[in-house]
Amino acid sequence: MTTARSSANYPIQLSVLETSTNNIHIYVTGQTTTTFSIAIVHEGGGMLGADTYADRTCYFTILDF
Repeated sequence: MTTARSSANYPIQLSVLETSTNNIHIYVTGQTTTTFSIAIVHEGGGMLGADTYADRTCYFTILDF
């Protein structure tokens, strides 16, 4: 973001467009006053049932009160 938030604790709404499985989880990671990252994980989707990162279309909204 070009303008820093007053705190790194601002709400972000996440949605993932899922078309294949219901075991997808989406998380905000590394949230700071100017940046954040998103992780999309397929639960049990890897070898031996390990969680793996998934490539999915996602949407986010930053809620600024």
